[in-house]
Amino acid sequence: MHSQAVPSPKWWFQIIFLSLFLGGLQPKQASAQTPGCFTTNVPPSPLSYDVTSTTQTESYAVTFRCTDDGTTGGNNLSNVDLDVTLLPLTAPTTGPANLDLGSPNGVTHTVSVGTGASFTNLVDTQTTVNTSGSTNLVVSTAGGKGENLSLDGTGTITVNIQSRFALQGSTSEFAAGTYTTQFEVDATPVGGGTIANETTTISNTVSPSCVLDNVIRFRETATPYIKTGSEPNVSQLQASDTAKFDCNATTVDINFSADSATYTPPTGGATNLTATHQFAYELNGNGFNNYSGPELIENQNTDDNGDATLTIRSTWTPNSDQLFASEYNAQTTVTITAK
Repeated sequence: MHSQAVPSPKWWFQIIFLSLFLGGLQPKQASAQTPGCFTTNVPPSPLSYDVTSTTQTESYAVTFRCTDDGTTGGNNLSNVDLDVTLLPLTAPTTGPANLDLGSPNGVTHTVSVGTGASFTNLVDTQTTVNTSGSTNLVVSTAGGKGENLSLDGTGTITVNIQSRFALQGSTSEFAAGTYTTQFEVDATPVGGGTIANETTTISNTVSPSCVLDNVIRFRETATPYIKTGSEPNVSQLQASDTAKFDCNATTVDINFSADSATYTPPTGGATNLTATHQFAYELNGNGFNNYSGPELIENQNTDDNGDATLTIRSTWTPNSDQLFASEYNAQTTVTITAK
């Protein structure tokens, strides 16, 4: 009869524990990290230009952070490559000639770009009026102003951009239409990694505008009539007056909403000495056309400045050989509407 030693339960427990413990010491396989950048502060888009009588301006900032693994929990990087691109501009292209973008007597567009507290340390007021292609404002290629820029102690960099449309020369208003810019900012870890991209749109629409109402009165004691002939044989009374309407569009509508012409006709004798009145208008020196209000004349071209110079002529003629001795008056109301 043979006997065999049996390990105590405690011994078996130790063997199992040691096996598990040793298994837990197996080395972990390290995973490669990809550095990356991401935005931490972005403006709402689209932004709107702040408009004055001579400028349309907007400034904004976007902030990037870059870490060794491209996440908020990663270690901060110290440097970044930065690229800033202005996409094709949108501006009125069919407006009055002297209100065109890029015209010496028109509208210009400038851009400034900076980092930190500056708006100009990368680009200081660069003129850019390209409506057909993109403009590289800041580049990170060798020697570029965006190459190997320093991040702050938190791994971040703030990029500031200002866009401005401004009148130049003798231009007095913006042409009616939409003005839009788009800026694309790319932040890339130096040496490569995940790129953070942010695109912001800035826009504003200028409405067609014009002086809407103008009243011109013709009266022998106000705007004097010029007499043809000498009394008592006056064969015509004629007067004209001119008003300029400061508009910003290529065409206008002219609405003669009301007019009147009065004189005291003969009574008793001299009944043949009645008179007839006629209004006529001339726009921007292009010849006179007769009208009788109310009358709407549409889609009349403005001048190269988008303006409308309107001359109104009042003419009295006798229905016989001379005008009756009387006071002659005429009045017209004109509304100009930019299209």
